[in-house]
Amino acid sequence: MLGPADNPIEHATDDLLGRDKVAQSIADNLRLVDASRGYVYGILGPWGSGKSSLINLVKERLSQSPSVEVLDFNPWMFSGAEQLVESFFNELAGQLRLKGDKFTAIADSLDSYSQLLTPLAGVPWLGPWVVRARGVSGYLKRVSDARKGTIYTRRAELEKHLNTLDAPIVVVVDDIDRLSVSEIREIFKLVRLTASFPNVIYLLAFDRYRVEEALTDNGVAGRDYLEKILQTPVDIPRPPDRLLWTTAQTLIDQAVEDSGAQIRFDQSRWPDIFVEIIWPLIKNIRDLRRFGGSIDASLRELQDEVEGVDLLALEAVRVFMPDTFQEIYNCRKILTATRARLTAVPATDGGDEHAIARLLSVAEREGHRSVAQAVIERLFPSAARHVGGNAYGAEWKNGWMRHRRVAHEDILNRFLERLAGEGMEAFAAAEGLYANFNDPDALKAALDALEPSAIQDAIASLEVYQDEYPPESVPPTIVILLNKLPDIPERERGFLSFGDARMTVIRVVLRMLRRLDSGNVLPTIQAALPQIDTLASRLDLIMLVGHREGAGSKLIPEDDAQLLETELGSQVASASPNELAHERELLRLLSCSINFGADVPALLHAWNNLALVASIVRSARNFRRSQIMGNRAVHRTAVLHWDILVKVFGSEAALIEAIEQTRPIALDDRDFGSILSLADRYVSGWRPSEF
Repeated sequence: MLGPADNPIEHATDDLLGRDKVAQSIADNLRLVDASRGYVYGILGPWGSGKSSLINLVKERLSQSPSVEVLDFNPWMFSGAEQLVESFFNELAGQLRLKGDKFTAIADSLDSYSQLLTPLAGVPWLGPWVVRARGVSGYLKRVSDARKGTIYTRRAELEKHLNTLDAPIVVVVDDIDRLSVSEIREIFKLVRLTASFPNVIYLLAFDRYRVEEALTDNGVAGRDYLEKILQTPVDIPRPPDRLLWTTAQTLIDQAVEDSGAQIRFDQSRWPDIFVEIIWPLIKNIRDLRRFGGSIDASLRELQDEVEGVDLLALEAVRVFMPDTFQEIYNCRKILTATRARLTAVPATDGGDEHAIARLLSVAEREGHRSVAQAVIERLFPSAARHVGGNAYGAEWKNGWMRHRRVAHEDILNRFLERLAGEGMEAFAAAEGLYANFNDPDALKAALDALEPSAIQDAIASLEVYQDEYPPESVPPTIVILLNKLPDIPERERGFLSFGDARMTVIRVVLRMLRRLDSGNVLPTIQAALPQIDTLASRLDLIMLVGHREGAGSKLIPEDDAQLLETELGSQVASASPNELAHERELLRLLSCSINFGADVPALLHAWNNLALVASIVRSARNFRRSQIMGNRAVHRTAVLHWDILVKVFGSEAALIEAIEQTRPIALDDRDFGSILSLADRYVSGWRPSEF
């Protein structure tokens, strides 16, 4: 799931842009640089380019052997230039004391040094920030004259302690470019003042052009000033368009998937909408995260009331072109008026053409006139006549309504009006569920009272309370949620892949388990498993807390996880064929049971149960996406997890024999007949191409 828009990644495992190699190179340079007289290293890039993420990757690399101590100074925590400077040494000293006894002497020296710096307004290289602390110039001069010798002595003492370090200290100062002009200047004065400390390396992150502008003063170019301070500037690499393109599609798809929304999605229109409206507005990963965060709420609320392609396009305009979006709101009647109604639409500041021209002019000021043109042509075809397109009559309206296109006035108004603060139904339902967390019977009753189609969204919306789950409510609640899984209907999610409610419930369960002390997780799991009705839901819980690659969160010891797996395998082996036939995700359950020690092929041969075989084959069907070169449209192809079926039945021959026995079922079940036809293609040797 996408994180908040401004949250940088924390670990190399989250790196989507391949920048960990850059981080490793920077970390290696920081270890090898001659810091005997201090050093200043800069990571430069515009807002949203990933500076903070790269900083975090560098810090992660520096923490590895041989480790380098890293201190963070967050200038945002202090308001005003004076407080920035006064707090700098105290903050670093406090962090050093937390690093261990060997840094105590350095921390003490920093404190002593900073105490002498604070009142010295008369020293030119300290700047005017001290004047605000002492207003009497005569007093300052006397203090300055009396303490000059002392401050140099204290500095020498501090340098002596720093020279004893085996490795330099790296001081990270991020987000400098977000400060005020005066604060930016004071930060760089402070860095210049202390940059010569031995074994101290500054790692600064900022937007070069913003900082250069702030440092320009009295005819002195900010760039020249910056060049005197920075010894190694590194411009953050812009992600290749191909990689950003792929990441954009992946993250948008994931945002749709994570929303759990049941949406309409016109695949034939999506490629053009993405290329012409959304993609031109995406400049970096931060933009993607902002967009992903914005569509989540809209998808959850509107569900299938608005065509998903239209919704994503308008959300992109709302996020990245807010002035243009306001013009869309102002022009909504004109944008949706068909030819038969054009004369009935009131003129707006000189007429319809003038209103559309103003919309395009506003978009041009925002730098995206072509996007606005595409919005009109792709989303509001009846308004395309104002920009050289065809005219559409009223006969088109019924089709737009059936397909929930924003080209219909009622659908556009539904999208626009929900921004007025109306509570979303899913969140309201989640609020009701959360209110009953301390009463298991009431919680179960509240879940049962929801419409089946609303359960998944209500459970997904419980994530908003993830930091407030009462630990005592976790054991009964995870049982109730997992037992509710079979009642949640399957539905299509994302763009083309079929999804289920499992991941929605599992995400909430995981967040609940993380509210427990680590020592309470295993007892909670052991107590919960016997109360969970289905084997598939027990599997979900065991896999969630275990150590299986790509699935487990490692919340319990590995040996205990293996014992739980073995026990589940035995439970599957002792279940009746009829019980298993009604399990969801049956193929996954049986495949995992083989990994847990159950001899599933032998059991299937002994049971020889047609209903069970049919259920297994049904659960093997999935859908893949494909795209023809030169064609933006994405197509869905039904496939079978054939290799897993072979594993479960023991051999391909045994699988084919079992499938043949189920053919009578297809006589009364057209869907199963299509699955058998697909299976016949596999038997003949066909396999889907890899893409």
